[in-house]
Amino acid sequence: MKFLQKYKLYVQIHKIMKKMRNVSIHLITILLVIVCLIIAPIQIKIAEENNNTTIYVDNDAEAGWYDSTHVKTIQEGIDNSSTGDTVFVYNGSYFETIIIKKSINLIGENKNSTIINGNNSSYPVLEISAEYVKVSDLTIKNSEIGIYLENTSGSNIIDKNIIKGCSKAIYLLDSHKNLITNNTIKDNNIGISLNLSYKNNFFYNNFINNSKHAKENGENIWYGNKTRIGNYWDNYNGFDKNNDGIGDIPYKLPNGKNKDKFPLMNPYYGKVVKDLYYDLELVLKILVIGVVLSIIFLLPIAYYWRKKYFK
Repeated sequence: MKFLQKYKLYVQIHKIMKKMRNVSIHLITILLVIVCLIIAPIQIKIAEENNNTTIYVDNDAEAGWYDSTHVKTIQEGIDNSSTGDTVFVYNGSYFETIIIKKSINLIGENKNSTIINGNNSSYPVLEISAEYVKVSDLTIKNSEIGIYLENTSGSNIIDKNIIKGCSKAIYLLDSHKNLITNNTIKDNNIGISLNLSYKNNFFYNNFINNSKHAKENGENIWYGNKTRIGNYWDNYNGFDKNNDGIGDIPYKLPNGKNKDKFPLMNPYYGKVVKDLYYDLELVLKILVIGVVLSIIFLLPIAYYWRKKYFK
């Protein structure tokens, strides 16, 4: 009898173990499928990135240097590129007006010496009508419009450029959610012009010696949401009482409802420069009070010395 009970118990345990093994197999299978679904897009993205090409631009190289990925003009480099590629421009002056209609990176060797000169053209030096375009480390100058974004909706990055000598340095028309950061925008009629453009983000930019720094008619963001640092405006008249390099009162944009809530006190070149702030009126008050207290304190001493030594 006891043996029969033990045998039945063994059979039940065996059945339970078998069910548990089947459940474990199913769970492992499900987990493997989930992992594959997560890893596959990453592997595809890595493969795509590995397949991206860099096209080099140099307008004064030796004749034997040129081929489909080593070209003489920036526009030729862009035309030869595919989505995700990088067009790298060596130092030099390039007299061109350029159109970008695909998602690429346009990178200069050095923003001070890689120059795209519009040669006083009525066309934009650089016209962008695609998404996921990055433009950085270039000087763009001498045209009606420096950089023109038209009908784009997000993820374009304009970073670390110098834009100068234009009627409009950067002009956005019906373009939204783009990032314009760390640029020096100087000696233009209008620095930034926004028309029917919303939710674009501007910070770490230097606005210097423009007739009008910005003109907008939409809701845009003029400071970093995470950094809480805005832009440098050379006509900002605020103060910085806590000496953190950021103005204590917002900079109000002309012809717009928006404000730069965290304007910089000095131009931004990679770090926030702090000033030593002092309130002149308060300093004068302290000096006057100090003089008065000194007189009050010294008068009895002077009277005592006069009585003792100058009888």
